[in-house]
Amino acid sequence: LGPRYFSMLYIDGANVKSIGNILCIVGLVLTIVAVFLPWYTVSGRFSVAGQDVTLNRLLTIDAFNGVQANFPSSQGPVTLGALTIPIAYIVIVGTVLLVVGTIGISRSSKLGLRYIGRGIRLLIPLILILVFTLVLGQLSGLVPTSVPEARGPVQQTLTGISQHPFQGTLDTTVASIPGSTIAVSWQLGWGVYLLLFAAIVFFIAGLLEIGAKAMFYEEHSSMLTKPPRTSVDEKPKV
Repeated sequence: LGPRYFSMLYIDGANVKSIGNILCIVGLVLTIVAVFLPWYTVSGRFSVAGQDVTLNRLLTIDAFNGVQANFPSSQGPVTLGALTIPIAYIVIVGTVLLVVGTIGISRSSKLGLRYIGRGIRLLIPLILILVFTLVLGQLSGLVPTSVPEARGPVQQTLTGISQHPFQGTLDTTVASIPGSTIAVSWQLGWGVYLLLFAAIVFFIAGLLEIGAKAMFYEEHSSMLTKPPRTSVDEKPKV
């Protein structure tokens, strides 16, 4: 078929470079799927006067809406705020740039470096989420003063998440509402796990391409070859 436009499409059998490119395609699929899944979820159960209300979206982080938080109070859910981070567009654009960036690469070692670079960049959302959860304990001031009964539970919940950012549970009470309790649980979403898996896949693909040391196609020089110059004293051969 001749040279491909995209070097990641050089898959021609059970060899190292082909396996690396197959893993790259798997990493691309995992990345796109991860964008549409939750990255961090905090859910809870609010009990008062013998009645239970389940709230599955106390705090959520995803690629399209950023950070959204709602906590219960006697006046209804309290919105702590929303921080819109269009990470989805950053991830999608980065994925497209990776595919476009494989055009015209003739050596597998250079292609492998691009795969590893993509894997490193996919770890950035996970790092940002961990940093955000570590500072959640300082965000209780976002609770409106008009609902002071929510400040205590929110403070305890956010502090608990900061101390155990990956996963945890917490049971607390609302002092101003007798007999009321809040059971909160939090965990990383599947979107983050898929991003982590995709990063690992890109790392492995990159190492395989570098180790293959293969040439996808031979580069042709654009310079025209000139005939060798002959000496003035040299006589033409008959």
